[in-house]
Amino acid sequence: MVTPQSIERLRQWGWTAVYIAAAIFLLPFIYLTSLSLLHSAYARGYPLPSRAFLRAYAAPSNVLAGASGIGGLYSGYYEVCSRVTGADYDPSKKQ
Repeated sequence: MVTPQSIERLRQWGWTAVYIAAAIFLLPFIYLTSLSLLHSAYARGYPLPSRAFLRAYAAPSNVLAGASGIGGLYSGYYEVCSRVTGADYDPSKKQ
């Protein structure tokens, strides 16, 4: 028998599933954006982040890039972020 309480419980489970799916989709992009910003700061010579921190923080990005199917999307997104934030900045090159 369908009661208003069971309908409300199903609705709550549905919204929980939507929030979890959104988080699973959005978190890698937030992580890659923050990685690009940190890499940009490092490339421009700021004291924070240190090289050791940046290497440790960047380790999961290798797993994201190697993911079958969606790895190319993550890799392409990071390339765009690095161009926008200037993470690909090289002070030894003359502009």
